[in-house]
Amino acid sequence: MFATRINDRLSIAAQPSVADIERLGEAGFSALVNLRPEGEEGALGTRVEKDAAAEAGLPYIFLPLTLAGLTDADVDAFRAAVTVPGKGPVLAHCRTGHRALALYAIIEVLDGRMTRDQVLALGDRHGMDLTAVIAFLDRRAARRPQVKGFFDPRTWSVQYVVSDPETSKCAIIDPVLDYDEKSGQTAIGDHVVEVQALWKDIYNWPELRTDGSYWDHLFKPGEHFKLGSIDARVMFSPGHTLASITYVIGDAAFVHDTIFMPDSGASRAAR
Repeated sequence: MFATRINDRLSIAAQPSVADIERLGEAGFSALVNLRPEGEEGALGTRVEKDAAAEAGLPYIFLPLTLAGLTDADVDAFRAAVTVPGKGPVLAHCRTGHRALALYAIIEVLDGRMTRDQVLALGDRHGMDLTAVIAFLDRRAARRPQVKGFFDPRTWSVQYVVSDPETSKCAIIDPVLDYDEKSGQTAIGDHVVEVQALWKDIYNWPELRTDGSYWDHLFKPGEHFKLGSIDARVMFSPGHTLASITYVIGDAAFVHDTIFMPDSGASRAAR
């Protein structure tokens, strides 16, 4: 077999041929993950690979990426692709197998099953240089703040846990998933009272309080605050509603629905 077995769930490989892909089902694989961007030198192309995987009766997952531009979203997508419960092993490939092994190493470190110091030894065992993994982990650790997004399918929105690695203080922006409002404090932009005044009239809702008393604090435009040791400020940025604000926290900005993605949904965080 042309693939290298990493564990019971994952094997990695250099670029397979069409014939190799068509035999994957017979070899016991449950899915094929292609990490090569379209048009990369020597790549078969996603259409060719998808058709070959279909011939083998396998799901095909296209995650085009490079280590130089790797993001947390790329890592999360790879984790989801190779950890489907109850399925057989997955084959992930790139040009040489290097990107697939690097992603595996990053996930192992982030999930606590491998230490940073073990990464290079893993690469040595497979004849690959994983210094790019160390660089990614170091860049990630140096971010202030640390940001993790969680998608909630019920509301089709993303909430963000924003934390200061120095003090372990954190905030949740746009909380929707299993949030206990009694466990912390809420804050929102002070223009929300104007929006509520509109709602009170439009929806004939006489009991709606429009004095901001539903929240612990109303942020004024330009107001500064701290998330642990990280400086933060509030920008008034009316967009989806007249109350929309942007939180600038360290080197991250959370723009609410001020900026929308081209097709649908919202772009609520940016770096």
